[in-house]
Amino acid sequence: MAVFLELCSNYIKLIKQAGFNDIRIIKESPFPIELMASDITAQTVKEDNQISSGKVKIEDYVVSLQVVGIK
Repeated sequence: MAVFLELCSNYIKLIKQAGFNDIRIIKESPFPIELMASDITAQTVKEDNQISSGKVKIEDYVVSLQVVGIK
């Protein structure tokens, strides 16, 4: 879970760097595992050693976020 929170924090930092303020995550949804087969980013993450060894499940870390912010 700590990795997920760190990823979300980094994502929000990138949005702030793009000039947005008052950023909020308004919805978080699991990214359907069926779609991961055709998603390049998900495939790259899946090839990570911890994930391919079964220590971590990719579906716990790949989510769809709806974010709002003011520019």
